[in-house]
Amino acid sequence: MQFLCHGFDSMDAYLAEISPIELTVSIGVVNCLGQNSLDEAIAQADNLLYQAKAEGRNIVVSE
Repeated sequence: MQFLCHGFDSMDAYLAEISPIELTVSIGVVNCLGQNSLDEAIAQADNLLYQAKAEGRNIVVSE
């Protein structure tokens, strides 16, 4: 998953084809097979996403 972060980091993006903008990505990854339900897996992935955001830019956090 870290390759996605590096891809976004090196991507050239422009707002209205005028101003360059910086793209970053934060990712939370969970193994759905270890969860009791899909809702539980989504909740855990959401928690990991917020943990990744708190740790900085272009971060992948998994359980």
